[in-house]
Amino acid sequence: MVLWSFWSRFRTDIGESATIRRKSVASVKGDASINQQGENFLLLALTFVVLIISVSPSQAAEHRADQFCHFTISADQNWVSSEISVQAGRTLTINATGKINVARPGQTDPTVSTLGPEGTFHFLDKESRLWFPLPAAGAGTAPVYALIGRIGSKGRPFYVGRNHSVLATASGDLWLGVNDEVCTENKGHFSVRIRIGGPLTPVSVRNRVVGNVSAAGPLPDARVLIFYVDGLRPDIVEEMSAMGHLPNITRTFLCGCTKLQHAYTVFPADTITANGTMWTGTFSDCHGVKG
Repeated sequence: MVLWSFWSRFRTDIGESATIRRKSVASVKGDASINQQGENFLLLALTFVVLIISVSPSQAAEHRADQFCHFTISADQNWVSSEISVQAGRTLTINATGKINVARPGQTDPTVSTLGPEGTFHFLDKESRLWFPLPAAGAGTAPVYALIGRIGSKGRPFYVGRNHSVLATASGDLWLGVNDEVCTENKGHFSVRIRIGGPLTPVSVRNRVVGNVSAAGPLPDARVLIFYVDGLRPDIVEEMSAMGHLPNITRTFLCGCTKLQHAYTVFPADTITANGTMWTGTFSDCHGVKG
């Protein structure tokens, strides 16, 4: 309505300006400056209207101030609506803290585990047959009893954990909960900070060393301890560490370590063959160790 009212007044003003210009041109023949001024005014006004029309609602939303909210997720409820509306394409950042006590099915009696928002990958035998909102244990790769979320009451669940920052792919209310089948016996809560808008926040940062790095020699009187896990992909270790798991490996091996970006295994990717390559620095056609 505001734009239409402006357009109506604009057409009236333009019409009056054009009438005055025609009369002026008729009375003052050869005065091209008046005609030029009228054309400049018309061009400037039309440009202003085009700029107003070209600003779409989605573009206006991108420039809105960031929205912050603090929320508490009780451990005894599967899903809780945060009553915060998320728009597709906007940044959604969630930070969570706190501990919950989870009642878990033991071999004979229930057992209680104290867990953070990251949950745990250590599931019990009976849990491998349970259903989880975000597939876990024997049915999926997500941690059990972690903080999870979804957009909309029927949206697909996603992992939140301690930190989660993404561009939303759907619009709707943000729901949060615990990745558990039955939550009624759980105790405690997670404290959640939600931000809509702003830059993406990485859950893990890696310093990359590139170009013109001087070669370093061995340290005097140094000893080397080689620790390797057979059959474990390094990207899985980094992912689990960023999620808040593997604290000992993170502290001992990932914090302050150096990773070779283009390191790869041998062919065939066999343990014995790979060991021979690691000890000798040559491929199997040279060291001759076959799996």
